[in-house]
Amino acid sequence: MKLQGLMKANRNRPPEEESCDIEYALSKAKINRSATMDNFYPAHKNFVSIGGNNWTFEVTKKCLDLQFTIFNRSMEERRQIIPVCRTSEVYFETKFNFHQPLPEFGFPSQCLQRALQKLCRDGFLVPNVLHYIWFGKRHFDFVHFISFYSGYKKQKPCLIFLFADVLPYGHWWNYLLVLVPNIMYIKVNQPTEIAGKRIKYVQHAADIFRIWILKEYGGIYVDTDEILLRSLDDFRDSSYTMGLAHDGSVGSALIMAVKNAPFLSKWNESYRSFHPNEWGNNSVLMARTLATKYPKLINLQDHHCVFFPHGNLLYDSNYKWSHSYAIHVYHQDRMDILNQYDGTTIQTLNNTLGAVGRYILYDDKELCA
Repeated sequence: MKLQGLMKANRNRPPEEESCDIEYALSKAKINRSATMDNFYPAHKNFVSIGGNNWTFEVTKKCLDLQFTIFNRSMEERRQIIPVCRTSEVYFETKFNFHQPLPEFGFPSQCLQRALQKLCRDGFLVPNVLHYIWFGKRHFDFVHFISFYSGYKKQKPCLIFLFADVLPYGHWWNYLLVLVPNIMYIKVNQPTEIAGKRIKYVQHAADIFRIWILKEYGGIYVDTDEILLRSLDDFRDSSYTMGLAHDGSVGSALIMAVKNAPFLSKWNESYRSFHPNEWGNNSVLMARTLATKYPKLINLQDHHCVFFPHGNLLYDSNYKWSHSYAIHVYHQDRMDILNQYDGTTIQTLNNTLGAVGRYILYDDKELCA
């Protein structure tokens, strides 16, 4: 089937974004020559496009100076929200001029469970809590800051859980603590084996641990290089949601789940056949296998442009993300570029990554004058 035929729009849906249509058509033409685009947009209520109407990137605007505006607040002004659990009650306490490390909890934590159940309910099935995993002592880079800060700004979570063996460090981490008051430190040991087999790669440890986290608490798991562009509430009344990546696998960088979602149990059980030397068999490839076998257990967003555009579109072009919810940065293969990605270079970085970063920091994607 010709590409043009695949790109014909359904008259009953909003105007499509051209760059995403092209990518979608190419992927579908490769997988299924009879595919159409009728289900391109999910029928979410009150859907509003983001980023404005002008996607030429010929407009420049005056940007705030990060050093003297957004971050001109010292650690002396830091505010911290802390769950407090008594025998018969649980409540949030807000401390000002907070000079201590982050509140530390174990895993699992009965206090955090109680806080989610009693203080974080907002009418949705999936709790409004964000989960991040941080294994190994690592410098907290600008891309990590954008990821965490986007989650805080766009999702407005009740709490943010950081599962780490050692806390991050660096000035972007310090900036984040000043700006985001509801991060909880869950101190954990990095898993060293699965099904009796030694874990060789930290990525495999994170793969299995995100399943355990969501089984225990439910909520929204976010990779530290995933950037949220808007609220994910449209998906929080489904018991389990994932989205397709550009290569057809089910992306695990963003997962929404209720506590003990049946899909998580199936996925966890599949690790009995864990292969330490095989990269994605038990993670994204297994997720796709399970989604095919148990379609009723997962809300699979099968248009990958919703969450996971092709990585090249982030660095080599200006991708139109007006209908996207989140973008995965795929940082491992682009560290040479990301090492130059900071609060100064972002202002004139003329690609998708630059536009998204400006949108998170300034609520405006346009290039800085």
